[in-house]
Amino acid sequence: MYFLMAIIDKFIILQANLITMNRIFYSKVGWWYYALIALMGGWMVYLFWVKEILVAFLFMAITSFMIKMLTGMRYIITSEDKLVIEYGLTFLKPIEIPLSDIVKIERKFNPLSSPALSMDRIEVYFRTANAGTKSVCISPKNREEMIKVFQKRNGNISYKDNRK
Repeated sequence: MYFLMAIIDKFIILQANLITMNRIFYSKVGWWYYALIALMGGWMVYLFWVKEILVAFLFMAITSFMIKMLTGMRYIITSEDKLVIEYGLTFLKPIEIPLSDIVKIERKFNPLSSPALSMDRIEVYFRTANAGTKSVCISPKNREEMIKVFQKRNGNISYKDNRK
């Protein structure tokens, strides 16, 4: 009986920790991003083959940058109720948005430049310090789960699916 009580206690503590822990969502990656990396890598090999060394090194730098973005793009919902968008590059400062400032979320299929590696994105609208509104597009793998976490931590966030 004591053993069962200890397991239940551990489960309750684990549930409490899950509520207050940071939640990490990795970026969804579209097929086109992998194709672009392969294309860049192919051009790089070709340029080395024809002895265009400087241009080949440029392609190598761009391909390395793209691979680093692939491995480091993530979205964190912190225990302090902030959305932190990390690009995977250490020299770029992450974007931090308080969840209390998020107004609405819309699902989009948007090719505009943003910290998202897929066209299947959600656009997060948030209030700024000067009483305006800005937005950022992100592409989490577990989109529905992330939206549930947003709405659980800030019940005022509305969600609209523009793809239907």
